[in-house]
Amino acid sequence: MIQISDKDDVDNIGFVQLINRSDGIDIGFTVTEEYQGKGYATQALRLGIEIAKKMDHRIYVQIRDDNIASQCVAKKCGFVETDEYEKNEYPDVGIIKLRKHRLFLEDRV
Repeated sequence: MIQISDKDDVDNIGFVQLINRSDGIDIGFTVTEEYQGKGYATQALRLGIEIAKKMDHRIYVQIRDDNIASQCVAKKCGFVETDEYEKNEYPDVGIIKLRKHRLFLEDRV
């Protein structure tokens, strides 16, 4: 969970998650609309990368083709768009096609 706080108030503004899958570490991230465009997603993804590097050298994010903002965040953090897709089903919205963006590390473990 990503939170920001001042003296008396805490706001949950998004999340970053790492999922250890058979093909590497899948990093998910989101920031609520009110806090988008302020660098929080980039910082969350960078933190996720640092943790994921300790788990596996195969790191990726999955992003819809129409989610330009998340694609920009992934590119800023060094991810490269691939031709790989995965279809995921979500209870609220149905099936969504996600493109994999991979992080290619120079110093593999």
